[in-house]
Amino acid sequence: IRLSHADKAGMVSCISCDEKHFWSGTGKLHNGHFFSKKYYSCIEFEELNTHPICSTCNRMQSSGEGYRYYLNLVKKYGAKVIQELYEKGCLKIPYTREQLQEKIDFCRLNIKIFKQQKGL
Repeated sequence: IRLSHADKAGMVSCISCDEKHFWSGTGKLHNGHFFSKKYYSCIEFEELNTHPICSTCNRMQSSGEGYRYYLNLVKKYGAKVIQELYEKGCLKIPYTREQLQEKIDFCRLNIKIFKQQKGL
C-alpha cells in the first residue's frame, strides 16, 4: 500500500496529517487501517481500508487523528463508499485460505511492478 502511494522519489503522504515520509525502511510510515483489523478482519486487506499513515498519527487514532483520517477518506472516495466499506466489514465473512494466498500473491507481484515503474 505504501509503495503504491509513493511518488517517483519514493515519498508518501500520511492520510491524516499529509506529512511526507520515504515509503520503506524508516519506521515512520505504517499501513494504517481505518476500520480496525481486530474488529473488521474481513476487510483487513481491502485497499479502501488501508492507507499510508505516519507512526504518530497511527498511534493517535483514538485522540482525534482518526477523524482527520475519516475526513480525508470522504474527500478521496465519498461518504457513500466509506459507508459501503463499513457495511461489508459488519458482515464478518472470514477469508478462506485460498483467498488469503491470492492476496499475498497479488501484493508480491504489485511490489515488483511498482518498484520497476517508480525506479525504486
